Amino acid sequence: MTSKISVGDKFGVRTVIKVESKKLSPSDTSTKRVITVECECGNISECGVSNLRPTKSCRECALIKHGHSQTKEYQLHNTAKERAKKQGLTFDLAYTDIIIPDLCPLLNIPLKQTKGPFCDNSPTLDRIIPALGYTKENVWVISNLANRIKTNATPEQIITVGKNLLCLNNLSEEP
Repeated sequence: MTSKISVGDKFGVRTVIKVESKKLSPSDTSTKRVITVECECGNISECGVSNLRPTKSCRECALIKHGHSQTKEYQLHNTAKERAKKQGLTFDLAYTDIIIPDLCPLLNIPLKQTKGPFCDNSPTLDRIIPALGYTKENVWVISNLANRIKTNATPEQIITVGKNLLCLNNLSEEP
């Protein structure tokens, strides 16, 4: 496949615009084939024959697109995408659809974006109605604690626990 590379050949989003042989060093007599490619974004780069394969983006596009890969939103997006794929759920989110609020909308506690392991205050992506999958209308960011409570109990059970805890602590007269 790579032995007959010509100008105009397409490899994913990159198009070959020049094929040449270059000396490895001024004193060396051997040469190396160098391919100059242009990405759909307009970026021009050189690569060797062994690095010429179909790609979805050039390195610069990937850095621009995925420069957010260290953000919590991007990480939440990617882990949700993997879960959706494994569980056969709908997934139509972009990482820009995920907005992390300062406070958990369910528990009113601050959301902390740490690089370490999850804590109660860590932001998590929650499906409001689990069966509907990961769609823009069906997800929100809540704390890890709220997500665990929500996952393990029905709304009615959560209300019952809350009422009983209030009664137990004499904060409410109503059971």
